[in-house]
Amino acid sequence: MELGSYVSSYVPTLASSVTRLADTASKTGISSLINSTEGVFFVEIKGFQNDTISRRISLSNGTGTEKLFIDLQATQNRVRCEIVTPSGGPSLSYIGIVQTNFNKIAFSWKSGNFQIWLNGVKVIFTTVGNIPSGLNQLSFWNGINSPPNNFFYGNIKQLQLYKISLTDTQLTTLTTL
Repeated sequence: MELGSYVSSYVPTLASSVTRLADTASKTGISSLINSTEGVFFVEIKGFQNDTISRRISLSNGTGTEKLFIDLQATQNRVRCEIVTPSGGPSLSYIGIVQTNFNKIAFSWKSGNFQIWLNGVKVIFTTVGNIPSGLNQLSFWNGINSPPNNFFYGNIKQLQLYKISLTDTQLTTLTTL
């Protein structure tokens, strides 16, 4: 059954049924748009359903050794933002979101200041952690090219990258529903 006057998910076949593959997206070569030493990664997202799937959007260097990501984790009603570097990085988690509702999430980073903002409120922060380098790829999965996993299954209204760390007032305005 199709909604509307056009075919949205038709997969032509000749003799047998075929399963449609999941849509994926990735953009490389965006290092000029990302400042690894500081910035804000902002999304307005929701997951399709509350199940056990981890849904991730990441910025990386394509290898998994340098990345940061925003992850919706349905099993614990949690949003997790993490930086991965060879010398470690902060992992911040906040429990109490409904991932099937749209949430505005900002992950702000710079040396000595790592924060998660959720729907207009700074929900968690730390002053301890390392900064990633060489970020040049945006992915709707874990940011490691082979094999990709932790695909993002959900809706995205907005995705924005800022090359500087924003003020608390700016982050409040950006993330208020």
